[in-house]
Amino acid sequence: MSHQYTGPMEVNLSPDLEGKLARAARRRGVSADVLIREAIERVVDYDDWFIREVEKGVAQIDAGHVLTHDAVGPAGAEAGRASVPSLMELRWTQEAAPDLERIADYLFEHAPGHAEDSCALCTTRLPPC
Repeated sequence: MSHQYTGPMEVNLSPDLEGKLARAARRRGVSADVLIREAIERVVDYDDWFIREVEKGVAQIDAGHVLTHDAVGPAGAEAGRASVPSLMELRWTQEAAPDLERIADYLFEHAPGHAEDSCALCTTRLPPC
């Protein structure tokens, strides 16, 4: 259930974060309120975009628009390149871990039939940076 807030909201920040916020606002020449609103808007917009992109990917999988590991792996790389103009080697970083976790959570909730295989691919076949 979503809640629509009509009044002011209060957010508790650590003193360290308050200091960072004040310094960032001063550097940009805006108030802390403006900086907070912009930051929240960026995060919410990013989350909306991210969910749409995952939904597109799930729809592609559901429609059968997928490449197998063999098609893009070392043995099938050349065959895969013929049908896909540009392939990249994917690598994950520690910074990407929260995104990968969100992808997994989304898949298990919205596409449970694909979640386990997709998550296994991310954790067993993608080399770390």
